[in-house]
Amino acid sequence: MASSSKSGTAALILVEAGDVTGALRMVKRILDPYEQARVLAEIVEAQAAKYHASDPGGGGAGSATGIGGNRYLTQQEAAAFLRLSPRTLERMRLDSSGPRFVKAGRRVLYKASEIESWTESRTFQNTSQVMD
Repeated sequence: MASSSKSGTAALILVEAGDVTGALRMVKRILDPYEQARVLAEIVEAQAAKYHASDPGGGGAGSATGIGGNRYLTQQEAAAFLRLSPRTLERMRLDSSGPRFVKAGRRVLYKASEIESWTESRTFQNTSQVMD
């Protein structure tokens, strides 16, 4: 049951990142049909919320806001936001020098709040404060 829960959470994160096909693949891994139905219902609800939020009268945040109000960025989006190459982010993941990330299946995602926290922790007043 714990692996079903992990697959369900990973599926919802993939939906928030815009990968509905990957999310449906994750749902197929859930063995319990009731858990599978619950996760599918959450996916439909999330997609409906995105549609409503992107509606001009909806007033929501669109697909930028995800589970629990978190915004998930792909590696390419995070790299573009930080003005780094995606390869640099990969290296930073390997040596634990970059922002914290989420693994959803094979996909690597970054919470926007984690990127902001990481950049805040690397803000200095002068060059003598930098310890790299």
